Amino acid sequence: EGIETKRNLTINDNGTYNIVGQDDCINASKDNESMITINGGIINCSVSSTASEGDAIDSNGSIIINGGTLNVYASATSPDSGLDSDLGTTINGGTIISTGNMYDEVKDSSTQNFIYLTFANQLSAGSKITIKDSSDNIIVEYTTDRTVTSFLYSSSLLSDGSYSVYVNDTLQWNGTTTSF
Repeated sequence: EGIETKRNLTINDNGTYNIVGQDDCINASKDNESMITINGGIINCSVSSTASEGDAIDSNGSIIINGGTLNVYASATSPDSGLDSDLGTTINGGTIISTGNMYDEVKDSSTQNFIYLTFANQLSAGSKITIKDSSDNIIVEYTTDRTVTSFLYSSSLLSDGSYSVYVNDTLQWNGTTTSF
C-alpha cells in the first residue's frame, strides 16, 4: 500500500500527492467503518504496471470526495477500480478521472454530476476517451496509459444535460446527466 490506515483518512490541503503502488495506492482497511474523505489537493494515484492487482483508492467503508483533482488509475491486469469502496463513493465536488476494470458504486446521494462507463470490450493503452456536450464542445479528453474497461469522470463542468462519449473518435454513448 502507498498510504494505509485502519480507520479514517482525510486530505484537506492543496498539496500534490503522487503515489505509485504495488497494491492499493491509498487504503483504509477497517471493514464497514473506514472512511476516506478528500476535500482538496491534487491526488495522482497509479497502480504500477508491474503490480498484479490493486485499486487506486480503496476503502473497506466509504469514500467521500468534496474537492480536489483526482487522477486515479487501478491495475490494468486485475478486476480493480480507480475508486473502490465497500459502502459506495459519494462525489460532492472536485475533478475526477478514474479508470479500472470493474464497476464500483457511486452513490445517488452525490451532489455533483458524473459519467461512469463500463465498456463491453477492454480498451487498449493509448485509447482516447472524449466527452462532448450537446453543442459538441469537448468537456474532457483523456488518453489511457493502460488497458481499462471502466471510466469515471466528474467535475463542475458536467451540468444537467446531454453528453456524448467517443473512444478513438467513434461514438460509444449518448445520454444525459441530472442533478441528484
